[in-house]
Amino acid sequence: MSVALQLAAAEEIATELRLAAASEDAAGKGLKVNTREFILLEFVEYKGLESAQPRLEIAHICCGRGQSEAEGLTLVRTEGRGGFRGVGYHEGHGAKPYAAQIMEGGSSTHLGCFATAEEAALAYARAGKAAGRASMSAADAVQQAEAEGLTLVRTEGRGGFRGVGYHEGHGAKPYAAQIMEGGSLKYLGRFATAEEAALAYARAGKAAGREPRAGREPRAERVPQPSMSAAEAVKQAEAEGLTLVRTEGRGGFRGVKYHEGGAKPYAAQIMEGGSIKYFGRFATAEEAALAYARAGKAAGREPRAERVPQPSMSAAEAVQQAEAEGLTLVRTAGRGGFRGVAYQEGNRVTPYKAQIMEGGSLKYLGRFATAEEAALAYARAGKAMGLDAHTAGGGAASGGGAAGECGMVGSVADAPVEALITTVLSGAPLGPRACLGMPPEASHEACRKRYLALALRVHPDKTSEPRAQEAFKALEAAFRSIPVP
Repeated sequence: MSVALQLAAAEEIATELRLAAASEDAAGKGLKVNTREFILLEFVEYKGLESAQPRLEIAHICCGRGQSEAEGLTLVRTEGRGGFRGVGYHEGHGAKPYAAQIMEGGSSTHLGCFATAEEAALAYARAGKAAGRASMSAADAVQQAEAEGLTLVRTEGRGGFRGVGYHEGHGAKPYAAQIMEGGSLKYLGRFATAEEAALAYARAGKAAGREPRAGREPRAERVPQPSMSAAEAVKQAEAEGLTLVRTEGRGGFRGVKYHEGGAKPYAAQIMEGGSIKYFGRFATAEEAALAYARAGKAAGREPRAERVPQPSMSAAEAVQQAEAEGLTLVRTAGRGGFRGVAYQEGNRVTPYKAQIMEGGSLKYLGRFATAEEAALAYARAGKAMGLDAHTAGGGAASGGGAAGECGMVGSVADAPVEALITTVLSGAPLGPRACLGMPPEASHEACRKRYLALALRVHPDKTSEPRAQEAFKALEAAFRSIPVP
């Protein structure tokens, strides 16, 4: 016999001896070595290594693979460091870096640490089998639900069933089942099919006592009511004796909001007990208005007649009326055009708003079609508060002294930014202290404190108001022009 053949025979005998030793070791642990894989690993992966550790690893690996085949289990490979489903790899765990864990009852159950990923995967597979985790086909899940008297309720979401969510990127089991229990969400596991997840949800519901009551059929899935056309909603409102009150907003009707996107952009809502009650979304504004009117009637709110706006004055009529009443409409450089007047885009009929500070808070005086009419309302309110030209000590304006006209007698921190900007811009033409909302006799230190408070509120970096830049520049210029004593 040649030397080569003698070496081959010796290697074969050595392998058989090692296989016998590995098999004996495995039998002592109740496991079985896969002979074919053992020999393959001996000659291909670990040939020529003298250390005993690789031999031990071979035995463990083969035990895992061979035993899983003997028990009819599948060790599912993954791309993670653990190498198999249910297996994690943890550095620094010494001789047993592979940990197996499984989700059970919404929490993770630790199955142990192992020397090889295959052993850990075997433990996971056994635990899954013991918990009945073998994936069902959709047909099997439906059939099992029928056998257990459970109903899998279909929905329109991506999960396809009540209690089921669909999550992309979750591999072979993208469907998750979860149920509300004791006010919190309980996780029931991940599944390969929506039907199997729905079965888990139905079982959990039954276990929690949520099955249909005796003598009653399972609750049927809600079928959405077909949407009405605008004409049908108006006709139905007339038939029910309801009034759909039109408004100038985008919703078009009282109690209706418009939200861009989707087939049902109109939302109906009503104030009830100090909070907003939501009634749903609708395809047309008229249908949403019908829902609002029905809710109002059910709450005992008979439809109010739509308010008819008082006829607006023309600009010339407002100026003439101010002269007749001895009032002065003070012009400013802002978009409102007059002191106490703000201009707001998006309101085509009455874009001018009048407001005044009273007792430290902003008092709303109404909306008007012309700036002159709004300025008239402001001047009248100022006179009623005793802030007329005579009290101002200079007669420059109908709104009273600088502090009164600027409307900032009170806390700057509490006033709306829009009102602060309006009063800063309206006071700027009257002098630096008027711009700051301070009386003519105010000290430099008092003006400095007011300047800092206003600058913090109207700075362009602090608010998105379009006139903030203009107001902040006016504020800075005003404070700089006040002489230091």
